[in-house]
Amino acid sequence: MKPLSQRTEIFTDSVIRRMTRISNACGAINLSQGFPDFEPPEALTRRLAEIAPVGPHQYAITFGAQNFREALSDKQFHFSGLRYDPQKEIVITCGSTEAMMASMMSVCNPGDKVVLFSPFYENYSADTILCGATPVYVPLSPDDLSFDANVLERAMAQPGLPLPSRTGLKRRPVTPGLSRLPTLGAWNCRCLQFSNFSNNCCFVSPTLPISPLAISLNRT
Repeated sequence: MKPLSQRTEIFTDSVIRRMTRISNACGAINLSQGFPDFEPPEALTRRLAEIAPVGPHQYAITFGAQNFREALSDKQFHFSGLRYDPQKEIVITCGSTEAMMASMMSVCNPGDKVVLFSPFYENYSADTILCGATPVYVPLSPDDLSFDANVLERAMAQPGLPLPSRTGLKRRPVTPGLSRLPTLGAWNCRCLQFSNFSNNCCFVSPTLPISPLAISLNRT
């Protein structure tokens, strides 16, 4: 059998899948993977039944249906106060995993560095490596999920910029690292979610998404 590409040699099975197999084998409660045990909202299924015969029955344009993009623009304005142009600044993807990969492929070059707060969603490191970049990890405190601003500064000062940086920094240490985004040419990669909870924000309250900050608005 022909071997797989060299870029995939270091990847292992998904941690989520592995934990699910262990959970099933041990009869444990599986906290690693979401399996809804309830029916979808009746209003949603009723509306689907109404529009299914009507259509349209064609896949949307590459960057997503216009009415969907407009709705997401309104949602982001409602929750963040930022008005994104649905024609130029919003792209619909098949979930946040594809959105993050597409974003990183758009801004990363081989040899770049990518700062990841650790622990992190497992795809972030894989996306970084597949882009030809190198992940640089900044640990979060297990007590309150805060981080050492000096460690972040040192990570962002490494050669190999511009680099994408994750989202959702806590209020207290947010300024030191973010103040370097424009001078370092750094990018903040984040994904728009259907709910008001961002998959990239793993911090306890109070939190502050960094995209509304003037210093990062044009680099998010």
